[in-house]
Amino acid sequence: MRTPSTTASASSLVANHLLHAFAWCALRVHPPVRAKALVDKVARWMRPIDDRDEAARLLAVVDGHGTCLSRALTVAARTPRAEVVIAVRGLAPRLSAHAWVELDGRSLREEDVAGQEIGRLASSR
Repeated sequence: MRTPSTTASASSLVANHLLHAFAWCALRVHPPVRAKALVDKVARWMRPIDDRDEAARLLAVVDGHGTCLSRALTVAARTPRAEVVIAVRGLAPRLSAHAWVELDGRSLREEDVAGQEIGRLASSR
């Protein structure tokens, strides 16, 4: 038998994965700034995350799916004080990009920080 908290957890899990799928799709057809604005609009329908531990749990839920940028957009859209950091590493022709989420100036996961920062996308929530 499902309890109300189990049902809420299951619906929240599905909603987070749907938001992440939307972020991934938005990045396929829009530049990152526009994709972030769209994902932020969708996330306004969801309860905001104000806690670092809860934001880290959401990151763990979407980890391994999509791209580092789609995951970062998803978590940042739910977390009003979060920023998406975009960085590059290496030199042409072996240049690569990476993105992560920072909350109050600190990465949610220190192991995500890599490369030379080239931009930040702040929350519009």
